[in-house]
Amino acid sequence: MVCLNKYISLIEESNTKETVWETIKFIGLDYQKTVDMLYRKNSGIFYTGLDLAEYISKKLIDYIKASNKDIYSLRLLEPCVGIGNFIFSYLRILSQTNTETSNIKKIIDNIYVCDIDRQALGIYKNMSILVLKFIRITGLNI
Repeated sequence: MVCLNKYISLIEESNTKETVWETIKFIGLDYQKTVDMLYRKNSGIFYTGLDLAEYISKKLIDYIKASNKDIYSLRLLEPCVGIGNFIFSYLRILSQTNTETSNIKKIIDNIYVCDIDRQALGIYKNMSILVLKFIRITGLNI
C-alpha cells in the first residue's frame, strides 16, 4: 500500500506552476512503481505517461475546436482515470489557452471519472487539489 500522506505533503508543498507539474509527474511515476505487476496484469491496468497524455489531450482539444463544437458544454468521461494523467493534461492545456476561469469551471463540472483501483482514485482526488492550484481555481468540489 502506498502512503497517501507522503503524496499529500508533496501536494501541499507545491506552490508554483513548475513545482506543481513536476509533483504530478513524480507522484504518477512513483505510484506506478508501487503497484504489483501481477495485480496490474490481472486487472488490465495500464498507465499512460504524462507526456503522452498531454500530446493526446492537445490533439483532442485541437479537434474539438476545429469541429466548432462548444468545448465548454461537452461532457468528458474518463472510465479508467488512474491517478488522472489525461484529465490533468487536458486541464493544463486549456489553462494555457486564454480560457476564462468561469469556462474552465464549466469544463471541470462536466468531467466524470471512475476506476477499479480505489487507491489510484484517492490519489487522483488529492492531486485534483494540486491541479486546481495549477490553473488557479479555488473553491470547486471535485
